[in-house]
Amino acid sequence: ALNEALYLQGEHPRRDPPRHRVILLESGIRTWGVPRVYATAIAMALAATCDRAAEVSAYRPEGKELRPVDLTSRQGLIEHLAALDPRPHFADSLEALRQASPGLSELFLVTQQDVLGDPELRAAMAAQEDFSGFAAAVDRDGSFRLSSFSAPGQKVLRQAMMDVDRLMEQPKNPRQLPLRGPKVGLPEFFSIVPYPPLRLPAANLRKCVRDREG
Repeated sequence: ALNEALYLQGEHPRRDPPRHRVILLESGIRTWGVPRVYATAIAMALAATCDRAAEVSAYRPEGKELRPVDLTSRQGLIEHLAALDPRPHFADSLEALRQASPGLSELFLVTQQDVLGDPELRAAMAAQEDFSGFAAAVDRDGSFRLSSFSAPGQKVLRQAMMDVDRLMEQPKNPRQLPLRGPKVGLPEFFSIVPYPPLRLPAANLRKCVRDREG
């Protein structure tokens, strides 16, 4: 209207990246079963991909309190997967979560998709001042959704579909090939016909061929 050029100025990257990543790993009734394993895998990935200079803290809600979760040890994972919470959401622990993630902390909520859509939880999150971060929501069908949330609302950043059946599969041991043939005693390589490309000094190769022919 004023004959002026209108433009959008992109945001400059933050000069001081977050030095503290806080992960809330829910264990409520909606996460029982496959979502528990799926969500735990997501939390481990968030902890592993954090900046090396940053501190990582993981918690699970328990009423109005937070319990630390050790994502770096087998015993810590077993204890977390064994802890079951009958509550439908983690609204009661939001105040404790704010205290555990002050300042420039990077907050991640790892939960089930129906939990984020719960009206009571959404109202409790809206009542928190300056409460923002990321929400990683999983479901038992293998769907995954990463969103950013703040006072204005939520915005979906990434979506994916995983094969959850593979989470429960036992790893298959690769077939171990013998280093030497059972009869001749030569390396297993010489039983392959035709020979694959092999780069050896000529003297060593002639010796191997003579041993085989002998």
